[in-house]
Amino acid sequence: MVLTPDQKRFLAGALHDLEDQLTSFKEKVSKDVAEGIFRRGVNPFPAILRGKILSLIGQIESDLVRARQVFSLPVEEEDLRWQMVVSLTHFANTLDACNPEGLASYGAVDRQTAREVARFIKALQQKLSELVEAVKQGTGDSKN
Repeated sequence: MVLTPDQKRFLAGALHDLEDQLTSFKEKVSKDVAEGIFRRGVNPFPAILRGKILSLIGQIESDLVRARQVFSLPVEEEDLRWQMVVSLTHFANTLDACNPEGLASYGAVDRQTAREVARFIKALQQKLSELVEAVKQGTGDSKN
């Protein structure tokens, strides 16, 4: 079976995204409740159905392995440091929209709340910046 390098990358990218989602689902289906800071996911599936779902996910993962082999799809090496720097920088920039001026788009923000929100956002952005700098100190070439 012959695919061009671009076709292989495109197919591998789509299958990689599916793999990531299946990994997330496996973790969530295995728990009764997934507790986060801002989300609480309740698992509605009874034990017998959870087993079936996990089995089907496993079958699909096996299909992904076979597809990688059959189509000679590339296995991309991901640089965790670079991923973290890009993602954390993105979130720090996105927080700008949560400043009082951005929140005012959804309604008036009183002065005291505006000061507290601005202070919180600034402190959080500073901590994200510190985390980015710590990540950049990892071994190997730094990708900025």
